[in-house]
Amino acid sequence: MNMHFRAVGRYLAAKGYDSAVVDDARQHAFIQSWGKMKAGDWHTIENPGAWLRKVALRQASRSHSPTRRRELPLTPHENALATDDPGEAVIAALITEEAMRSLDPMSRIVATMDRDGFTSHEIAERLSISEQKVRDLRKRYLKQLRRFFLKQSAGEVGG
Repeated sequence: MNMHFRAVGRYLAAKGYDSAVVDDARQHAFIQSWGKMKAGDWHTIENPGAWLRKVALRQASRSHSPTRRRELPLTPHENALATDDPGEAVIAALITEEAMRSLDPMSRIVATMDRDGFTSHEIAERLSISEQKVRDLRKRYLKQLRRFFLKQSAGEVGG
């Protein structure tokens, strides 16, 4: 397995992925292989190196795709995030946390999974709800966040 670990990393790096994506994808592939070993299915894979590269590449593509990651609407606080002052970054992070806490529990879960790059289908599958319900929750949390940030910019929320 160790010989495949470096090879998978080199393969992904050659495809242009940065080291963080390479590390995450490689770890995902090896976790999948461990699951196959534990289930007794590893012997069915004819070319383990190719299988690991394929799983890692699929994961890297999934996590690296710009269309997969949704950004939460932080417009009123983008300037705070762009400054060099660490205090401003802390304030922006606290405001973002407060905004997330203002969401109802299901909307918060969907927003978090959305931000982490899960598709509507994946979220629905993991939460055992319909894809339509995921879309409805997405609309709800975006509306709630817009309302929160409008109040925040008007000085009605927080301190």
